[in-house]
Amino acid sequence: LRKLKKGTASVAVALSVIGAGLAVNQTEVSATIITRDIARDPDKLRKIAENFEVQNHQLTQEKEGLTRKNGELTQEKEGLTRKNGELTQEKDELTR
Repeated sequence: LRKLKKGTASVAVALSVIGAGLAVNQTEVSATIITRDIARDPDKLRKIAENFEVQNHQLTQEKEGLTRKNGELTQEKEGLTRKNGELTQEKDELTR
């Protein structure tokens, strides 16, 4: 990247592609290797950036679904905990 001229679109695209590839998830870090050949070809960089955009969209949708499911399961757990407390109290009253 240093050999590219500053201010070119290629530098901006290359930096955004590299930045997009750094964090894949919370436990794994990866980076896309940008060779000089790729850095000189705006179409290749654009394709890489588009692939990252698609992956980002898919992961965002998956995260939203998992967050929603987590909320549902948390509510279910709270209801079951409440029911468990009621049944425990009822059992204690019956065994007195």
